[in-house]
Amino acid sequence: MIVYFISGLGADEQAFRYIKLPNVEKRFIRWIPPQKRETLKEYTTRLLDQIDTTQPVTLIGLSFGGIVAQELASMIHCERLILISSVKQPEELSPVLRFIRSTRLYRLFPFRWVKPVFSKVAPYWFSALSDRHRALLKVTIDETDDTFAEWAIEAIMLWKGSSVERPVIHLHGTHDRIFPVRHLHNYVPVKRGGHFMIVTHAKPISQLLQKYVKPALI
Repeated sequence: MIVYFISGLGADEQAFRYIKLPNVEKRFIRWIPPQKRETLKEYTTRLLDQIDTTQPVTLIGLSFGGIVAQELASMIHCERLILISSVKQPEELSPVLRFIRSTRLYRLFPFRWVKPVFSKVAPYWFSALSDRHRALLKVTIDETDDTFAEWAIEAIMLWKGSSVERPVIHLHGTHDRIFPVRHLHNYVPVKRGGHFMIVTHAKPISQLLQKYVKPALI
């Protein structure tokens, strides 16, 4: 069985390093450089080359990767769509993010400007508490391409939602500060999980994924 994983903004497959899925072939969608003024849908269309649609497709998207996964699922037949630490529609963004979205404030502060500050405050917002988790988060942020990050932030802010026919399984941490659960609906809670729970709560997430990702269910 093949499962496609889509990491968060700027991250690579290392985000899923602690996830255990026996008897599953993991394939990781690679981020590609966005083209000038490219829309999210146009960008996502170019990712389709990485998916073998002659076989059943299961997508697992993390954070921004969850939004991209929904776009992909609106273009191809997807047997199973699982979101982790993401949102299913713009209305699930917090009031603060919706305000930033409506006013376009994010355009005043390019990622390359705020990156050093963001790197320092990220452990709080992502709930990365141990030294090992903070170090991994810092490496992820430091290695994030500024141009890609600025394009992705714009894509998130302009996203109007996707038309996905299949039911969506949404795993979300109860202590997520980026996408607070009080603004979500129809999600599977991960107790005390923050936005970095793919690493900090890899064991319970793995157990949940093993429950949902089964050939018999597809």
